[in-house]
Formats: sequence, C-alpha cells, structure tokens
Amino acid sequence: WYSYRRRSSIEMATGDGKITAVVFGASGSVGQAVCRALANLKPYGHIISINRSRKLDWMESLSIKATQVVLSREDFQDLKKIRQVTAKVCKDHGATHAFSSLGIGTKTGSITKEQHRAVDVETNRAFALGCSDSKLVT
Repeated sequence: WYSYRRRSSIEMATGDGKITAVVFGASGSVGQAVCRALANLKPYGHIISINRSRKLDWMESLSIKATQVVLSREDFQDLKKIRQVTAKVCKDHGATHAFSSLGIGTKTGSITKEQHRAVDVETNRAFALGCSDSKLVT
C-alpha cells in the first residue's frame, strides 16, 4: 500500500487534535487491515474511505469515527472524478494523511496488461493527485 503524508505541522481536523486519514481501496483485505490498524493508533480520530459502488458494513464497527464516500461504478472509472472527489473529501474533512491499497488482486488471469495498469497505476495516480490538490495531503 502507498502512504501520502503532509509534512507540515497541521495534524488535526477532527476538532480534538486527532488526525483524519482518507483510505482508498478499503474493500480489500489490505485496505481493511489498514483501516483497523489506523483505528487502533492513538493519533487518529477519523477515517474516511472512498469506495466503489457500496458501503462497507465492517467500517461501522471501528472504534473511531468512520465516514464512507461511495462512488458509482461509472464515476470510479472516471479518473478526473476520482481526483475531484478525493480533493473535496480531503478539504471537507481536513484529512492530512492518505493511504491507498487499491489494486487488482489475485484473480487477474483474464485481464490485459492495459487493464491492470489502468487500476494499479492510473487510478491510484488520480487518488494521489486529488490528495495533492487538497493542499492538505502532499
């Protein structure tokens, strides 16, 4: 997974001095592990996940505030939309830390190299650019 972190002293957005993190790719096993680990770390007070087409029931059981932003399948294929939504989510919630575990996964036998790159590289790039656009996560 990838981590994008702001290097300034701004470490809070929840109003209680806790860090807010945005997670991209939370529906997979690695993303779920990242969210659970962040929830157990004292500096974090809020996790926002950006999901494709559905809410994740297990996020309701996290020990800290969890917000889910659900994109339609169509919007999730639009790199500009991912970038815009990510920037807006970071700004609206004051997210200063970002993590991505988005990837194709293990069942990749039927996809082309171009399809694999579209998800593993280009979609993650759109997320990273959105984080950067927010001016909170760099």
